[in-house]
Order: sequence, then structure tokens, then C-alpha cells
Amino acid sequence: MTDHSPDAAPIAVVQSIPLDEITVLDTEHRALKPEFVRLYAMQMLRGRVLPPVVVRRTPNGATKFTLVAGRHRVEAHREAGFVEIQAAISTADRQTAAEIGIEENLFRNDPTALERIDGVAAYRELFEARYGEISRGGDRKSEEYQEKSKGQVGPLIADLLGHEEESEGAGFYARITDRLGISYRQAKRFSTIAKRLTKTLHDALIGSNAENRLSVIEGLSKYPPEDQNKIALLIVNKTDGDVDQALEFFAARPREDRQTIVFKRLTNSWMMASTAKRREFLLTLGVTREEADRVAAGGADEDNGEASS
Repeated sequence: MTDHSPDAAPIAVVQSIPLDEITVLDTEHRALKPEFVRLYAMQMLRGRVLPPVVVRRTPNGATKFTLVAGRHRVEAHREAGFVEIQAAISTADRQTAAEIGIEENLFRNDPTALERIDGVAAYRELFEARYGEISRGGDRKSEEYQEKSKGQVGPLIADLLGHEEESEGAGFYARITDRLGISYRQAKRFSTIAKRLTKTLHDALIGSNAENRLSVIEGLSKYPPEDQNKIALLIVNKTDGDVDQALEFFAARPREDRQTIVFKRLTNSWMMASTAKRREFLLTLGVTREEADRVAAGGADEDNGEASS
């Protein structure tokens, strides 16, 4: 991975900070892994010195500092009974600090495939918040983006690549490959999966046997959203995290034929329709006006449309 410059702010001298003066926000893009916390705590008790965490000052916050990167190390210090931790104080703003956190999380402790997907998705959110939404055909050519890119080699190269290629957000992907140390193809792949994957299925995959199987996650992301959520329920409630077994159950489920589905939708639409719309529908079928009036009035939901005339 390349150096954080020019976008990342400089890091101050490392100093010892009380743990109770650091706020840990629930915004890190990696799930806390107890096994790492226990391992770090054990190593510390045996004399190992862990790398310093990164914090930024938050004078108007609940505590003096907010954690930028190093949640596992913070929790390990608490687990080991320490009351202070070595920390480097960043002068970065909130958004740049978030980028630093994402970059570190993607390269510390071998992140899973799902965590890499989350990291790219989070980086994209931050990028769009700063420069505007990525549109098809390259990055936006906003005045703000051009102004922020002045004198910066990375964004300039990214912008040039974005204008050269006719793919969605090409400039963003060129930038992220430089900052996160992944290939252009990987960045595109991760971002596409993140956009397709429902939150319900994403959360079900955490801790599952497919969390680190990119091809499986990618395959799941191609299911329609309603099917993804059904698979998620199987993973959580029936297979205890075994995605392969959940997919077997899903494939073996009884399926309704198309006409049964159409009939259910038709019935539901009838129940939701007003008397006037029911009458209108019946008349299009050639039913007499008298018969349409009689049938349409039976149990119509007047709140879902205009009242009968």
C-alpha cells in the first residue's frame, strides 16, 4: 500500500493516553473478533509491545479523543488490565481519519473477503461524500473535485484514467487501487458485490463458513433481494452459519408455479381495491352493471381508493 500522502494528515508524536479518554465509535468496517483481542492481550502480558493506535482530538466530544484505527488493540489493553495505551494523535479531519481507518483495517490481521467488500464500499461512501456521487462514464467533473485535486498526483492520475475509460466511476477505482493496494479489477468486483448484497444477507454472512469465500459471496449477491433474505434466514435459523447447507435447503424448497403467483397477486389486488375500482375492473370483463355493483360492494377497502359513486 502506498503512503497516505497527500490526502492523509500528518501523525503526531506517539504518547500514552488513558483508555477512558478514547471514544470507540461503532463505525469500524470490521467486526470485532474476540480471538484477536484475546491473542493480543496474551501477547501483551508476555511482554509484547503492540503498534500504537491512531486517534484524533475531539474537544467537543464525550471524551478527549476518538479512535481512528486500532479497535482490537484498545479492547486487548482492557482485556489485559491496562488503563493506558500508546496512541498517535492524527490531525486529520473526520472524513480523512475514516479513510485512514479503512485502509488500516484492510491490511491488519488478514481481513476476510466480506471485510474487504465492506472496506471498499465504505471508502466509496466517503469518496462520494467528499466529491459527489460517482456517475457512469467516469467521476464527476465538479469544481470542488478539481479544486481539491490541484497539486495532487494521485487524484490527477485517477481523474485522467476516469476520463479515458467509459466505465462507471473509473477515476474512483483508479484512486482506490492506489490507496488500498488492490487491483482495479478487485475494486470493481468488491464494489459491485457491495451494491447488490442486501443488509440482511450481509449480516448473516458474518461468522459464517462463507465469510472469507469471495466467489460464494459474489454468487449470493446475484440472487434477487427477496431470495437473498430467504437464504439469510436459513443461514441464521436453520444451518447455524453453514451457507452451503442453506443453499441446498433453498434449492430444494417447494416452488409455486407462475400462475399460482399471479393468482395470489390478483387476489391481493382485489382485496386492496376500492369499490369503484372493483366495479371498473368487472365492467372491463363484460359483467353487467347491476352484477358489477353487487359484487364490487362486497368488502371493498374504501381507504385504498376513491369512494364508490
